[in-house]
Amino acid sequence: MYFYIYQITNKINGKIYVGCHSTCDLDDGYFGSGKILKRAIKKYGKENFEFDILEFFDCAENMFSSERKIVNAEFVERSDTYNIKEGGLGNSSSDTKRLWKDDLYRCKVIENSLSKFWNDPEHKAKLAKIYKTKEYSKALSIATKISANYPDKILRTSITSKERWQNSEYRENMSSKTKSFMSNTKFIHNNILKENKRVKVDELPNYLSNGWLPGRNPNYIKQKNVISK
Repeated sequence: MYFYIYQITNKINGKIYVGCHSTCDLDDGYFGSGKILKRAIKKYGKENFEFDILEFFDCAENMFSSERKIVNAEFVERSDTYNIKEGGLGNSSSDTKRLWKDDLYRCKVIENSLSKFWNDPEHKAKLAKIYKTKEYSKALSIATKISANYPDKILRTSITSKERWQNSEYRENMSSKTKSFMSNTKFIHNNILKENKRVKVDELPNYLSNGWLPGRNPNYIKQKNVISK
């Protein structure tokens, strides 16, 4: 049985994925298991990725231990990696189910996954187009009405949010994100539409040239968030 840690490198943008694998056949064709990695391979083509074995081990325990040291929280949060969760935990379904029950772990995995997607200009452009369609607005409206009919679900969501907010690390992270968002947006208002809106700074010239004015008008209660994501 072979136990090893490998690295897969995107030869186009330099992003990497580090993982571990155990096998009886070194030529089994294994080429990583990360979800975002697989999407990247589909996008760029397998021929644009390089697979390298970094180190062999005599048992699974040592392999996972070494992976844990490499694929840590700092490594996962880097923008040049495809990893979305820390290593050294094993790949069994029981491990995944156990970890997924932890709210903080679940939120962290989802957050890292989404942040990596949003760092992809192509992905951001596709979503921006979808958000502006009538089909999306209609589907969102229907989903909102359906959720309103399930107060128990809303209550559970509220309780979960309160529990997360009790964690100082979570609060600090959310506060940092809010400050970052606020510093990159500005209020504008429209006297014809009688509404306020917060938009990204780089979009400000476009709005000002189309009848919007800088600042917030206190007479207009209605406020919209940033249109483009």
